[in-house]
Amino acid sequence: MDIVKLAISNARLTIAVLVFLILAGAVAYQSTPKEAEPDVPIPMMYVSLIYQGISPEDSERLLLRPMEAKLKSLKGLKEMRSAAFQGGGYVLVEFQPQTDLATALQDTRSKVQDGKADLPQAA
Repeated sequence: MDIVKLAISNARLTIAVLVFLILAGAVAYQSTPKEAEPDVPIPMMYVSLIYQGISPEDSERLLLRPMEAKLKSLKGLKEMRSAAFQGGGYVLVEFQPQTDLATALQDTRSKVQDGKADLPQAA
């Protein structure tokens, strides 16, 4: 017998099962622990590069590309994003969730120091 025909022929049973499933779902939802603001650490670093008077195009070429080249070799790197603006730019470095933040911070600082040699002197 087809399941649709069975559901139609036993309409009361179908409605009872539907009501039971809705109530069970509501009880399960209410009993699931939730937090309004869960404490989830996001392993990210923000590297700011300032050079007064530089255009966004020059900022990308002179500041961001050399710094990205240094930072892309960081251990545990998940994603790297950057943006250039009038007078500078920034690089946002995101690490894998299991990455130790203290080590990542130390490595990032080291790479930034190494990258400063490739930047214009006033940056």
